[in-house]
Amino acid sequence: MVRLDRSDVDLSNGILLVRKTKFRKDRLVPVHTTTQTALRHYARERDAAFPRSKD
Repeated sequence: MVRLDRSDVDLSNGILLVRKTKFRKDRLVPVHTTTQTALRHYARERDAAFPRSKD
């Protein structure tokens, strides 16, 4: 199962928190600036379509 919550994404610092990976560990994953830009765009579109979404 893949699930990424809003709180797992830190676009200011370019970090994703990936929970419960292999051996049940959490990992901080840096993302490239182009990925940050794409995620910001996605977040704007998501918030426009689903303004009250929690996930």
